[in-house]
Amino acid sequence: PWRDSLVAHWSEHASDERKSAYDIAMKCVALGGDPILTVVQVPPCTPSLAGFMQVLISQELDAIEAGRKLAAMAGDSMGLRVLAENTVVLDSHHLDDLRRMIVKLSG
Repeated sequence: PWRDSLVAHWSEHASDERKSAYDIAMKCVALGGDPILTVVQVPPCTPSLAGFMQVLISQELDAIEAGRKLAAMAGDSMGLRVLAENTVVLDSHHLDDLRRMIVKLSG
């Protein structure tokens, strides 16, 4: 019964992630740099929706930490710092959504 709502949620989530990555990459270009593409490996998980969501939670926590590091490295670039901080906020919302969903699914 959760399938359609989960697919819709994760499709929106993926769109948010792509937009944030694009905005940060374009800011790096505007500042004269070359954005570096990093491929994140999805770790194996148990064959269950809850297991999958646990992996996503772990990846959101990693993304939040990376956004915080980028914000700290932004130096005097207010625009880059704001983009990084906005990404942290967005990933925090995604993390909250996942935590709410996993409680509903396991409860």
